[in-house]
Amino acid sequence: MGKQEFVYLDSCVLLDCISFKQGFTKVCRNRKFDIGAIDPLRAEIMLSEINIIEVTEHLKDAEATRIAIQEGYSYFDLNKQRLEEIELSEDNIKNVDDLLRNELFNLPAVVSMKSKGLSKNDITTLLNICNKYSIFFVDAMHFLIADKEGCNYFITSDEKLRKSLNKLIEDSSSSATMLIMSPQEFKNSVLPKLVV
Repeated sequence: MGKQEFVYLDSCVLLDCISFKQGFTKVCRNRKFDIGAIDPLRAEIMLSEINIIEVTEHLKDAEATRIAIQEGYSYFDLNKQRLEEIELSEDNIKNVDDLLRNELFNLPAVVSMKSKGLSKNDITTLLNICNKYSIFFVDAMHFLIADKEGCNYFITSDEKLRKSLNKLIEDSSSSATMLIMSPQEFKNSVLPKLVV
């Protein structure tokens, strides 16, 4: 691998990587991996603003869930509305910030990209992609950002999304070289070439 690779991990894959580093390895072990082991000279992991927002919201929900259970709620009592009613303290928010910083932002191979914004044409493209390929708008945004930034790999655990994106690439006769992969495929075939 002579050139540096550019990898886009969707938010669920990023959350799996964080939970792996926290020691939560019993579930979905085959798709979890340590992005901290990636050599920044071989690859960069791109974080978009969308990734950061989604991952932060999920981590805040996890923190609220932990608090709710400590306060006597059962798992069955919890829903999004109940979680939003739970006030996170400054310490709770600091815990989420520290987790993001230590397990994501401060990793040598992770780069954060500020979106250049979406033009009217980009939004039209997104809507067309969503309608033609039955892709959720936020997933289409992830893909469009990765494509515009020149990522070599787009990693998602969503099988339906992978199929739709591969069909999109095939239909567009794109010369783009971005590969759409599952975390398992990436972990087994690409990751070994990227680690120190």
